[in-house]
Amino acid sequence: MPPALRAWLAQHSGAMLDRDNYFLPMENMDGLPCSVGVEYMMSLVEMGETLDILEPAFPPKFVPFANDGDGNYLLMSPDGGIHFWDYDCRVDPAHTGAVDECTLKIADSLPAFLSMLGPGPLTEEE
Repeated sequence: MPPALRAWLAQHSGAMLDRDNYFLPMENMDGLPCSVGVEYMMSLVEMGETLDILEPAFPPKFVPFANDGDGNYLLMSPDGGIHFWDYDCRVDPAHTGAVDECTLKIADSLPAFLSMLGPGPLTEEE
């Protein structure tokens, strides 16, 4: 497990960020196939359960730490980079940040990623 994720889990083993979802609009980042919503950060148990099911679909040694509630995940790479994993594999593999057709690097670190997020809509109509 990357040291940055280990440090995060030592303080927050699973957490809703608050009542609002947090959000990174696709318009703000080249290459995103959709906007990135963060419903909650996963606990260590949830991370293990997710890996039991989806590990073959994730790049090797990448660890899920958050999801958007719609089947997409945020992964941390062994070097601490943050990647969006798209369930529908809509990532352009030719993009410079693409790891594969499902995975796109979106930040160099967890603090950098968290600083990119803004409050999201409360409902789909918003």
